[in-house]
Amino acid sequence: MSNENTTNKTTTRKTQGEAAARESFSGRLLTDRQFDDVLAITGIIEREIRSSGAFKDKLGDYSYAFARSEKFDAMKAETILRDIFKERTGRTMNQYREDLAKREETLTDDHRALAYARACDIGDMMEKGVKMSFHRA
Repeated sequence: MSNENTTNKTTTRKTQGEAAARESFSGRLLTDRQFDDVLAITGIIEREIRSSGAFKDKLGDYSYAFARSEKFDAMKAETILRDIFKERTGRTMNQYREDLAKREETLTDDHRALAYARACDIGDMMEKGVKMSFHRA
């Protein structure tokens, strides 16, 4: 039951962000298929910001590809991606990047050491821990 509540809360949060994005100026102009594509692309850009701290290259590449497949210019595609990202996450891409950078700056050496120790323990947990099937994990 606890797992169901967590799933419902996560789904609700996603749905709220997606609903706001769908009702935005850019979101209303897209077909359902285009909107789904844009959500997927903004998710990719979000992961890129988290992993590398940058988004310009991915944004440019995906804007160009999206524009080419949808028959409009790359600047319009980039604007749509930026608008939907902001509505979905509540922050612009640059604000999102800056927030992550600020959070990383506040980490102490103790936090880093603890994270490293836990990361090193993952191998042992995988080797000696309780096994479960992939679908349960």
